[in-house]
Amino acid sequence: MDEAIKMAEERTERVAADEEERRFYEALEDWERDRLSLINAVEDAREEGLEKGGEKEKQEIARNSLSLGLPKDVIAKITGLTLQEIENLSKHEE
Repeated sequence: MDEAIKMAEERTERVAADEEERRFYEALEDWERDRLSLINAVEDAREEGLEKGGEKEKQEIARNSLSLGLPKDVIAKITGLTLQEIENLSKHEE
């Protein structure tokens, strides 16, 4: 009978250890998922910042070109802005 009790205790210990190990790996998976999510969010924010910065730079080049008297169609080709965007910039400059 003592042997059966000992085997039952060992089995209980293994099951408890397996449960603890499972929880550990679940927590590790959650942490990795959160880490990857944060990395993706940072990359998205960086790309958005670069896009906004690029747009501001285009507008600044267009303003400078307008002040130099360059034709609006040439400014559009240089900056990639539309003629309407350049018109809007020229109205704000006046």
